[in-house]
Amino acid sequence: MKIFYKLSNNIIKVYLLIFCISVFFTFDANYSADSLRYSFAGKQFLEIFFPNILDPNVGEKLLNSAEFHKNIDYSFPRREFFTIIPNIIFYFISILFEDSLNYIVILNLIFYSLLFYYCSKFYNFQSSFKFIFFLSFLFFGHYQIAGWNIKVLPEVIYFCTLISYLILLVNYKKNNLKIIFILIFLSLACFLIRPQGVIFILTLILFLLANNIFHKGIYKIILSLFVFNIFFIPIILFVDVNGIFNVPIISRENTGLLDGAIISGWINYFDGKLVYQEVRFGDKKYDFTQNYGYLDLLKIVFYRLFYYLSPYKYYQSIYINIWNIIYFLTIFVVSIKYLYELDDNLKKNLSIFLIISVLSFHLIFPVTGTFRYQLSLIAIIFVLNFEYLSLKLKKNE
Repeated sequence: MKIFYKLSNNIIKVYLLIFCISVFFTFDANYSADSLRYSFAGKQFLEIFFPNILDPNVGEKLLNSAEFHKNIDYSFPRREFFTIIPNIIFYFISILFEDSLNYIVILNLIFYSLLFYYCSKFYNFQSSFKFIFFLSFLFFGHYQIAGWNIKVLPEVIYFCTLISYLILLVNYKKNNLKIIFILIFLSLACFLIRPQGVIFILTLILFLLANNIFHKGIYKIILSLFVFNIFFIPIILFVDVNGIFNVPIISRENTGLLDGAIISGWINYFDGKLVYQEVRFGDKKYDFTQNYGYLDLLKIVFYRLFYYLSPYKYYQSIYINIWNIIYFLTIFVVSIKYLYELDDNLKKNLSIFLIISVLSFHLIFPVTGTFRYQLSLIAIIFVLNFEYLSLKLKKNE
């Protein structure tokens, strides 16, 4: 049996090595103007401590973009101020040699492969081919989730850090100080990679303070809280955008209400109706300035919830949409089945609370046309799928 496990581990390593080599040499992964935001934000952050440091070494094609980002102030409260970890990583790699940012893809592939290997070991999936096959379906079965590996952006780093955090959190054993410190570190890391990570800092604090409550059958109360949020969040938006009360962080700009964004750049809410764009950011040609009543904001919240969860994207081809629907329907159904059958109150309550926290966050802040802002939810869904497979594996042993 030991030989079998050892052989299986080696096969997984070779499998992941083939994946990394294939991706690296098949796809022409180039950094973009979007990547430079992190490099120059990192430079500005480090200049606080070390004045007169080097500029990112940018190739000729993106010199204009580099000049643009060089002249932007990425200090507080811009969201790039908070992405300290990718800012520093991108900056140090960008100064190595010209266009060295392209090699962020290697870091992405290493992170992603290590996460796959960690999950296979943590849940003992390497003991069965069919479980490794489903794990492969999760990691490599969708063009955009696996596709973030060839984007010179921090999405893969965030996704891997978050999944590591979630695995430890849902398997938390009470009074384990070592795990608590690791969870605190990972939650802070999530926040310092993507601002959405604040969700998981707050969740961890509440979980540690009210751990005993999470062991009780409160999932219906948690679901009721989400229903309450759907009707309460429009009130928060209403009082802020109408100048009744200044709610911290909330504004027309960062909540997308400047142009009625449902999916930023693709779908806008205007005059009680949805406006669909034929090309991304086509809404920039129009003036969507408007006043919002409570019912308008309630509609916007419902629309945002629907389009956040829907795998169908009208601006993508029928083949891509079929792919989206098959993939996401599969992993959503497995997650729902797991939660429905689960007897462990702690895991059920915590999982549902994590999901409604992410959904509530994006009732306030709109997403873009890709799945990048769905990565927080997808990470939770991944872990629910892992847990479900683990239960099945234990029953088969």
